[in-house]
Amino acid sequence: MITLKGITKIYNTGGNKFTALDNVNLEILTGEFVSIMGPSGSGKSTLMSILGLLEPPTSGEYILDKTDTSKLNDNKLAVERSKHIGFIFQSFNLIKRLSALDNVILPVYYTDCVISEKKRQAIEYLNRVGLGDKINSKIVNLSGGQQQRVAIARALINNPSFILADEPTGNLDSKSSIEIMKILMEFNSDGKTLIVVTHDPNISKYAKRVIHIFDGKIQEK
Repeated sequence: MITLKGITKIYNTGGNKFTALDNVNLEILTGEFVSIMGPSGSGKSTLMSILGLLEPPTSGEYILDKTDTSKLNDNKLAVERSKHIGFIFQSFNLIKRLSALDNVILPVYYTDCVISEKKRQAIEYLNRVGLGDKINSKIVNLSGGQQQRVAIARALINNPSFILADEPTGNLDSKSSIEIMKILMEFNSDGKTLIVVTHDPNISKYAKRVIHIFDGKIQEK
């Protein structure tokens, strides 16, 4: 599904060049559960941004589902993001004044899907992540663990090719973290490709493959 060939990312700040990623080569297969680990400043956040089509590499190729993403303009990249990638963030990135259901179906408005059909699917996902009794609850009234469950349902609503989770348990207590990782493992068992970016070895142990990154280079596969 994902192939990175010679990916390099160089930032130019104040006339100084900083190499965040240095000739990264990586393949992630359909249905894998991969954890990307690295300390602060290792390049894992930059790698996540490139995998998520949020920023382009300075050089190299990113092939996503047989498409060379370097040949796409901003509009087409946005389409690819919507079609292929479900994002889960450490800070949840939910709209607090909206209900759980409204947050889950929000990405649908950027597609040509039938809203009524997706609304039924959103309710199914919320039930599956254990929030069947919180469908109409405002986000502001939900706990951190419950908010992250809403974020998982939202990430799945457009049936993405893979889920990209950035420190998905970073703002949660240990009990909620375990519950969230079990939910993610269930969806991976269904065949969903899952990429979790983390610095926490207790989270990476759930993955079937752990990729270490240090000083912008892949150290282990």
